[in-house]
Amino acid sequence: MHKVNNVISLVQSFVLKQEAVKKALGIPEVPVQVPSSTSSPPLSPFAKLYEENKAFLAKKKQMEEQQRQRELEKEKASKR
Repeated sequence: MHKVNNVISLVQSFVLKQEAVKKALGIPEVPVQVPSSTSSPPLSPFAKLYEENKAFLAKKKQMEEQQRQRELEKEKASKR
């Protein structure tokens, strides 16, 4: 049954991409958006997650370093 569904989906997508079929069924053309040269391309969801994770890890590392510095200062103060 799955193979039949896959074949039907493939045929349907092929048929609906034909201009003559689109015109006969009254399917409007999808407007093509021209990308502007001044804007940067949008990040993919994975790239966005990567950047967010990278920023999070940098902040975490900074906070851990600050915590280590405080602990070292406490140790030095307690030894005096």
